Amino acid sequence: MLAEQHADDVGVEHVFGERSVGDGSAANHFGCRIRVQAKELLECRLGQTPSSVRPFWQEFQAALGIDASGRFYEAFHFDDNAADANALAKLVLNGTKGATAGLLWSSETTDKQLPSPGVFSVVTSWDGEPPCVIETSRVGIVPCDEVTERFAAAEGECDKTLRHWREVHWAYFSRECERVCKEPDLKMPVIYEQFSVAYAAEV
Repeated sequence: MLAEQHADDVGVEHVFGERSVGDGSAANHFGCRIRVQAKELLECRLGQTPSSVRPFWQEFQAALGIDASGRFYEAFHFDDNAADANALAKLVLNGTKGATAGLLWSSETTDKQLPSPGVFSVVTSWDGEPPCVIETSRVGIVPCDEVTERFAAAEGECDKTLRHWREVHWAYFSRECERVCKEPDLKMPVIYEQFSVAYAAEV
């Protein structure tokens, strides 16, 4: 169960308990999570670390001297194309990107819970190479029109402005609304996740 949190430092006021999250069948544009391999999706649902990132996960655990198997959430890459997926992974690695956002309506089409504070996820490149492990620190839900400048800046993309955030996310969320038979709305619920890098691959 996701404990109630408050993410005031990035302008998130609405944070809830247990929710569901998408199954990776739809890309989450501009920094949102996506899992595309059916086999690895099944492994995640069974609470297993996907075989493609298992050696990296074991390396991470050994480096920190912990058994984090009970805190594994998923392996994923950002966005729906190679250029952005790889660029966003680099932003995470250099500390520019510390947050991501997605449409709750898309997530509600499946039964997977939202990540909760303290879980770990393996970030991969478009080709599945894992550069780092992130730890989720906050998860919240906020109406789209209540996203703030701080919220947008925390995602660390492009010029980090709210204007840019609204432009690109409205376009993507509109396509997602069509997929899930919803009408785009200024109050449509946006999932917000804040995270930090817990482990990075040696260069």
